[in-house]
Amino acid sequence: MSIKNVIVFGATGLQGRPQIVEALRQGYAVRAVSRRADVFSAPEFKGVVPVQADYNDPASLDKALAGVDAALIQVPSAGNLEKTLEQCKVLGAAMKKAGVQLIVFNSSMWGPDEPCGAPIFDYVLKFEEAFRNSGVPTIVFRPTVFMQNLIEPFMKPMFVVEHVYRYCHKADLASDWICHEDLARFMVEALKHPELAGRKIGVGGPQRLTTLQVIEILSEAIGHPIQHQYITPTQLGQKVYDLTVQGQGTGGEVTGVSRDEFAAGIASFYDFVHDSPLRPFQADVKAALALLPVQLTDMRTWAKKQDWSLKSARDQI
Repeated sequence: MSIKNVIVFGATGLQGRPQIVEALRQGYAVRAVSRRADVFSAPEFKGVVPVQADYNDPASLDKALAGVDAALIQVPSAGNLEKTLEQCKVLGAAMKKAGVQLIVFNSSMWGPDEPCGAPIFDYVLKFEEAFRNSGVPTIVFRPTVFMQNLIEPFMKPMFVVEHVYRYCHKADLASDWICHEDLARFMVEALKHPELAGRKIGVGGPQRLTTLQVIEILSEAIGHPIQHQYITPTQLGQKVYDLTVQGQGTGGEVTGVSRDEFAAGIASFYDFVHDSPLRPFQADVKAALALLPVQLTDMRTWAKKQDWSLKSARDQI
């Protein structure tokens, strides 16, 4: 299997863009599925070819996938998940038809090997299986929790302006935080290892940190102490929903669900994270690195590279 031409779905999202940059850096010809070509005008995207594709228009998928060897994919983890599942099935069938040799699917979070009763996680399993059942060899990545969440509009202004970590992470919650760039390194490295098709690989960062340890690192990077303040998952869901509707969210969509439904989904997610012995925010990182040896970024190094200025935080409010 020789992979040269790669397409990225979810290309304009916070996870997709680093995958484009890494694939270009490693010499792949990259197509990015997007309705907005201007998103890729920055120098780091030089060489990427924007293409349009509509899940309701098979011809557009055929055109976008023509000549593609492999696909890097992520799908929304919020909004109408049943609709997303149908899109996964449509996309998988289109890739099989186009002769795509390999799918590298980013579940964007942990997923169970069998239904666990938490709706969001159970849908992750359904998304993964939709691509695996397409007949195209598929490698699945299950990341833990993203460092970039800490610089989103519902987080960074709290740290910088209010000096508080107001979130539904309990003080002793231990997590293997990973940055988007490291996930991209894993996924692009997987293009060289088609023998891993069929594997579901949990990935995280090089450190297991409690919430209080994360707060200590953030306090050091920002330059002032930050206090921990626990809020319920339902309160978080309501806040994220409101910010997303206002255009300040994490890049996800809430179309097709009410505020209460969205908040209930977030509550189900975090109740499971806190209580399940399966530990969704932890991964066997050593096992992942044995399969795909990439350089990982620790939280302190990542935090020092971020813009924690008062202006940047206020601009997000």
